[in-house]
Amino acid sequence: MREAIFSILLGLVCLTFWMWQIDDNNTGLANERLKNAVNYAAHDASLQIDKAEVGRGRVVFDTVSAEETFTKTLQDNLSLDVDLVPKRNTLFQDKFTVTYTDYIDDNDGVNYPYFYENNVFGIHRWIYGPAVIFAVEVPRPRAFNMNPRYNLTKWAVFEYPLPT
Repeated sequence: MREAIFSILLGLVCLTFWMWQIDDNNTGLANERLKNAVNYAAHDASLQIDKAEVGRGRVVFDTVSAEETFTKTLQDNLSLDVDLVPKRNTLFQDKFTVTYTDYIDDNDGVNYPYFYENNVFGIHRWIYGPAVIFAVEVPRPRAFNMNPRYNLTKWAVFEYPLPT
């Protein structure tokens, strides 16, 4: 009888650790997928520039087109609908939010290299040319609710580095 109780308790402990590990692996996978998707979307958004300004030798972002492109690329890479809600049977379960957008271009009168700092999102880096900055947030997917609930936030900066 003692061995049976010990086996059951050991099985429950193992099951708990396996569930925690699966939940932890899901978090790692979600981090990776979110970061890659934000990088791709920011890259695509950085290509949306005002062509008339390019003819004048300036890089100025078309912010409306950039934000539309960012959202579209995010939807395509993460299987989201138009409201940034994940489709059925995907890793993420909750709505995505684009929490931060910024554009540093030739309209800002910035001298490069420029140290860009945003303490809210922990962005601290040198920028060597016109850049787009985006941050996205989503609640962390949980398979078994073994880990605490918190949001994943990923940001990306893409720039047109100027020759030095």
